[in-house]
Amino acid sequence: MIMWNSRIPCLHAGPAGGVSLDPGQEVVWRGTIYLMENDPGQLLRRLRAARAGHAAQPSS
Repeated sequence: MIMWNSRIPCLHAGPAGGVSLDPGQEVVWRGTIYLMENDPGQLLRRLRAARAGHAAQPSS
């Protein structure tokens, strides 16, 4: 999923929804931040290339 805000030059791609935590709990989230021009098409190409590369990596 790709989201963007037309008033703020920023693109978002990632999971929808948030995480609710109780006091003392923690969560680890890993992702990628792309610093790039506000171009949804370019972001989609980079995201697909990254996913294809990740799928090609052997799991450990």
